[in-house]
Amino acid sequence: MARFLLEQEQLPDPEVAVSPNALAQVEWTLPDTSDSQAGNGLLAMEFLCGGTIRFAALSSPYRQGTDRLTAHGTLPTAETMDAVRTFTARIART
Repeated sequence: MARFLLEQEQLPDPEVAVSPNALAQVEWTLPDTSDSQAGNGLLAMEFLCGGTIRFAALSSPYRQGTDRLTAHGTLPTAETMDAVRTFTARIART
């Protein structure tokens, strides 16, 4: 996890915790940036043994008539970053 965070210097510091599975976990809250999409989305990553990351991302809570992006899975680090690029772009340091 520490190596990952150091390599992703474009991202702000996340909230760091231990997941219910006793693994390191980081979370970012996504800012509200659009009238057509509700804010308060979330990107969470849990760091598994062997260099893979379990991740889940939601662009916003469900609201009828509002577009909502989601992504989830378990992938190696580089592939995880590709899978969540839409979300990390919203939280990247400017």
